[in-house]
Amino acid sequence: MFMAFPVLVSLPFGRPSEWSALHVCRPKCLSGTNVTRAAQGPLTVHAGPAKFEFGDDEFVDWVDGQAMLYRLKIGGDGDCQYKNRWLDTWNHRMHREAGRIAVRETCSRPSLKNFWERFMYLFSPPNNENGNLHISQIAGSRCVSMSVGSACLEFELDNMNTLGKVPFDDELVEGGPLIFHAEPHVDKDTGEWVTCAIQLRISPEDMGLKPEYVVFSVMPDTSKTPGAPVQRRLIRRISTEYPSPVHTIALTKKYIVMIQIPYPLNWDGMLNAEARWLMNGVYEGNLNDYNTWQPERPTTIRIINRITGEETQTFETDPFFFFHIINSFEEAGGPSGEDEIVNLDVVCYNEPPVGFPLRQARSGDVEDWRGGGGEVRRFAMNIRTGECTCTGWPDNCFDEPKINPKVDGIRHKYSWGVIDDNGMLRLTKQDHDSQEVWKWEGQDVSRELPWQPVFVPEPYSNEEDAGAILSFVRDQPTGDTFCVVLDSKTMQEQARIHFPKGHHVPLHGHGTFISGGV
Repeated sequence: MFMAFPVLVSLPFGRPSEWSALHVCRPKCLSGTNVTRAAQGPLTVHAGPAKFEFGDDEFVDWVDGQAMLYRLKIGGDGDCQYKNRWLDTWNHRMHREAGRIAVRETCSRPSLKNFWERFMYLFSPPNNENGNLHISQIAGSRCVSMSVGSACLEFELDNMNTLGKVPFDDELVEGGPLIFHAEPHVDKDTGEWVTCAIQLRISPEDMGLKPEYVVFSVMPDTSKTPGAPVQRRLIRRISTEYPSPVHTIALTKKYIVMIQIPYPLNWDGMLNAEARWLMNGVYEGNLNDYNTWQPERPTTIRIINRITGEETQTFETDPFFFFHIINSFEEAGGPSGEDEIVNLDVVCYNEPPVGFPLRQARSGDVEDWRGGGGEVRRFAMNIRTGECTCTGWPDNCFDEPKINPKVDGIRHKYSWGVIDDNGMLRLTKQDHDSQEVWKWEGQDVSRELPWQPVFVPEPYSNEEDAGAILSFVRDQPTGDTFCVVLDSKTMQEQARIHFPKGHHVPLHGHGTFISGGV
């Protein structure tokens, strides 16, 4: 599936401007706004689950939806162009050709009516191709898409062609597939691409699985040629008896910050779900069946030296669940005023949300399936003394954070994201010093549902909040989508970019800002 079509752009609360026959619009409302000053041809590129049925079969969980790539370009003169394309994966091809769920997904199993077919399928290794969540770039230009149970998949930015799995060629390949990749982090100064994942290695000693966290990076001097072999730099392996998914990590100048929550993989739950599917052909597992909340354990925060791989310090704190880290940074402090303090801002939940049931996630019923957000907490960790203190931000039900990438890894003041406003999500700007909150006042919270914003920084400006906020917004009664453009300083609406009626833009998933044109 490939679509390239004009979009309508309107002034706030005004009539849509017309678009030309060249599939390009030139609205006055975007000319001179922060988003067009931010870069020549800024792009916001996203991935999200967008297809949930094949024939009469429907996936069990939202995370199994087949990945759609979608890209919005706003030119320096206000031209708006949109393209989307299915991520062309082996999984999607198998489902489409069979007209049913044909291969294993993270939380769904193939539709096989015969017991012996299901029994034999248990011995088929998963291919793990459905990168429907994280978008990032390695080597500064090679685009990759990742997800919970997926390999890293590469695609070309200009035509959005899928190239396939990133051809890793290193020692990590020998240990088996990596699962539960964290959202990658790119160092804003060096371009190093950093993430971590779980690897289930076979232990010859006890003939069982030996789970390890694998922290690794891709250096910026990796070949920029699409499809070329990629070597990863192993930073550290961490053995653990109870591996839990890590959704995001943080980088500071010196450290990688990794959070291990008390939500370990539940082997019994996985095996029971497989056994039920084997017996009756119905798979009822979901992400909550794969993990077990164990609040009797602490949450562990690991501080890892980026150069040496040494686990410099490990901190334990009260149990919490999280999806997203906002930022982390180092500063001097402590009793002497000269101790090395690593600060970490993270969105915390007291327990796991209810998961990602398909119907609620597709409809955007955030109050029912997600709780709308968590509490922003700042952890201050003293490297010398091992002391960890925490300050909260009560009554701020917040998540899906973004910051200005210029302050990534250093002290920040602002973040942007969404808050729960009586069961509807509302775009906001947060001041982490004063705890003041600004809302997108023009939002009709009775019908307009935004998702994670993308921050587009204004070049040549040292002001942290100088730039624009882009967010895809669904009109709930109609199902139509538009992209709202907000001034990131004032949160005032600058423009709306409308997509054709009936075109499905995935509500969830993460996007990224890419400077430059294609």
